[in-house]
Parts: sequence; C-alpha cells; structure tokens
Amino acid sequence: LMYQESKEFNSEMFLCSAYDNESASRITFEIYGLDTQDMYHLIYDYQNFNSLFRFNAELMNPTKKEGRFNWVIARLKIETLNSKRELKLAPDPTEEVASIPLYETQRKIPTGRMDLNERKKLRESMDMLDIRRAEKIQKRRLEWKQRALKRIMQLKEEDKLRKESVNQKIEEERKLRVKMKEERERREREEEARAEAIRKQRRKKVVEKETSTKEDVQKSYEELRSRWRISDEAAAKTKAEHEEKLERERQSRLEAAQQAQQHALDIQARREAAWAAKEERIRKAEAAKINHIRDVKITLERQAE
Repeated sequence: LMYQESKEFNSEMFLCSAYDNESASRITFEIYGLDTQDMYHLIYDYQNFNSLFRFNAELMNPTKKEGRFNWVIARLKIETLNSKRELKLAPDPTEEVASIPLYETQRKIPTGRMDLNERKKLRESMDMLDIRRAEKIQKRRLEWKQRALKRIMQLKEEDKLRKESVNQKIEEERKLRVKMKEERERREREEEARAEAIRKQRRKKVVEKETSTKEDVQKSYEELRSRWRISDEAAAKTKAEHEEKLERERQSRLEAAQQAQQHALDIQARREAAWAAKEERIRKAEAAKINHIRDVKITLERQAE
C-alpha cells in the first residue's frame, strides 16, 4: 500500500488506495465503498502508468509517486457498461474532489504536540481501520459467495426445470409419434383391405374377360382363316393367270425370234445368191475381156506378119 485518499462516487464515500507491486511491475488502484462495500480495480503496468505523465512537466519525475497517485484518483470515475460497473480513468478531473487535492512529495501524519497516549490511540485507530476494512472485505466476499451459491442453486433449479420441461416435451412427442404410427398403420390396413377387394374384383373381371376373349379370339381366328383361304384362292388364280400370260408372252417372243431368224436367213440367202450372180457376171465379163484381148492380139500378130 503506497497511498490512500477518500472520494465520493454517486453520493457514496469510497476509500481510494494505490498499491505498488514491484515483483509484477504494476500499479493497482482500488476503491472501496464504505456503505455498500463495493470494490473496483484499475490496473496499470509501469510503462503505461509512466506514459500518463509524459506531457506533465510537474509529474514527469517518477519519484513524485504521491502526486501521481493523487492525479489519477482525481480522475477516477465509475461507468456502467452493459449492466456492469467498471472503474475508468477520465481525461479530466471529475466533479467529485478528493480529500487531498494538492500534489505533495511527502505526506506524514500530523502529530504536533501529541503525547504518547494520543499517538498510541491514533495508531490503534489506524490499525482498526485496516481491521475493519479487512472485516468488511471478508464480509463482502462472504456475501458475494452466498449470492454466487444462491445464483448457482437458482441456475441448477432452472436447469432442472428446463430438463423436466424438455423430458415432458419429449414424452409428449413420443406419445404423439406412437399415436401417429398407430393411426398410420390403421390407415395402411384399411387401404390394404380396400386394395385386396379391388384386386379380387379385378381378377374376377379378368377371368370373365379371358373367357369372353377366348371365344372372340376363336371366332376371329375362324374368320381370319376364311379370309386367308379366299385370299389364297384369289392369289392362286391371279398367279395362274399371270403365269399363263407370261407363257403366252414367252411363246410370242419365241415365235417372233424364230421369224426374225428365218427372215435373217432368207436375207442372207438372197445376199449370197446376189453375190454369186455378181461374181458370175464379173467372171464372164473378165473372160469376155480376155477373149477380146486375145483376138486383138492374134489380129495384130497376123497384120504384123
């Protein structure tokens, strides 16, 4: 503990204390409500704490600890964020003024001309202040534990009720599902019975239809065979007439071919006869010419003699 002051927050007097933890290298500001026993903390490490006074020429020196603590306590305020109260540092001094507003390098308890008993009584009162503070802190912690236990029991009870509600809903849903399953099975049985009745009626109609169909098919087959017989006879007749026609055409073509061949033979015979007559005329003309040449030769030989 390095420094203490008293300050009013929200119409309640708080004891403001400054602690220096050299092993952890941090400064802790703690305010304690004398009426409600509420406690709030604001923690700085050495570097951040020194940075608060880097532009303050009077408090830039780290040795002026009490002046620095007073400067910070003068700017402390309690803010409420999301229903949670926290201790914050305001940029300027708050309207609530600390009990010691001036910066001092050293502070001592004013003893004056006190005798031994008065000094002893003063020390005892200071010790009792710490004892009462410790008792109130212990009481506050006990109340907090009781509230925490009460809250835990409340949460357990709420969890129990919630589980019971969930189990009840699960049971209701299970019963509903069972009922729905039974109803679905009943509908399926009814539908199966209706479907079986429809299948029986359908099989009966199928049997009747098959019997009627067999008779109709037999009659249709007889009519079809009759049509096929008539069609076959007509086809056979048509085929015979066609074959007869083809035969007549073949005979006509054969006779025409024979006549054409005989005509060609006659033409060839006449050609050969003409060729023979022509050759005979040529032979006779040549013989006559030869005889004429022989006679002319004989005549010329006689004349020459």
